[in-house]
Order: sequence, then structure tokens, then C-alpha cells
Amino acid sequence: MRTSLIGSYAINTGVKRPPKKGEYYLSGSTPMAYRAPNDLGQAYLIAEIIIPN
Repeated sequence: MRTSLIGSYAINTGVKRPPKKGEYYLSGSTPMAYRAPNDLGQAYLIAEIIIPN
């Protein structure tokens, strides 16, 4: 099942650890949220996706 994330945004949860499959994490010089395709070994800032009403 795919969910549209258009109009949503990601916030930093303040947690830095390797993301698990399906979790969102922040990465890049201009931070963007990515969904982990599998359990990752490198630590990233974990993100929470916010979908406004």
C-alpha cells in the first residue's frame, strides 16, 4: 500500500541511530527525509512525518 506524502513534512525527533526498515531518516547537506529500504548500519537522525489536516 502506498501513501501520498504530498503536502506533508518531516521533523527531527532528536534521536540519532541506524534506522530500521520503513523508518524515515534525515540526510543530506540540505536535509531531506528518506525511507529506509532495509535496516541500515549507519546512524542518521530519525524523522517523523507530519501530515497536516
